[in-house]
Amino acid sequence: MADPTPQAGDDGADDIMIRSPNGRLSATVRIDDHSWNEAINPAAVTASAIKALSESRHCPAGEIEFDLAFLTDDDVATLNSQWRGKAGPTNVLSFPSGESAAIPGPRHLGSVMLAFGVMRKEAAQRKIELADHTTHLILHGVLHLLGHDHMVETERLAMEAAEVELLSGLGIANPYGED
Repeated sequence: MADPTPQAGDDGADDIMIRSPNGRLSATVRIDDHSWNEAINPAAVTASAIKALSESRHCPAGEIEFDLAFLTDDDVATLNSQWRGKAGPTNVLSFPSGESAAIPGPRHLGSVMLAFGVMRKEAAQRKIELADHTTHLILHGVLHLLGHDHMVETERLAMEAAEVELLSGLGIANPYGED
């Protein structure tokens, strides 16, 4: 599957490069829906998630990068239909580039796309901060780029454990409701 990487353009979107303090992980962040800016600080949330992952055992050695797009529900619905054959938006989509995280040298892992309306609604329903929910789903999306999945029960449990561990280090409660 090709990677629908966010592209810089003359369309009013903001592109920001965020690198972890240790230099192991970086993201090119594109904010296409400025509702994100009104609700949270996307750069700060992304930086927090990147720092946590880059300092963890879940981050492979070497330099890795990914693209992160803060989108509208309509944009995510289009991608969801085009790439997954599913109608409507979803909270997060991950598009692996096909480059292995295990290969030495700088690697581009792919793209993560977030849908504002879906995530705002989920955060409200769960009575959690949108910034915390966004941090969770950035980590969830990047773990997918690193090869994690949740289609098989054992893989789901391992992926959720990694998410909970990373979020705990940031002071964010277990999103799966278990202590």
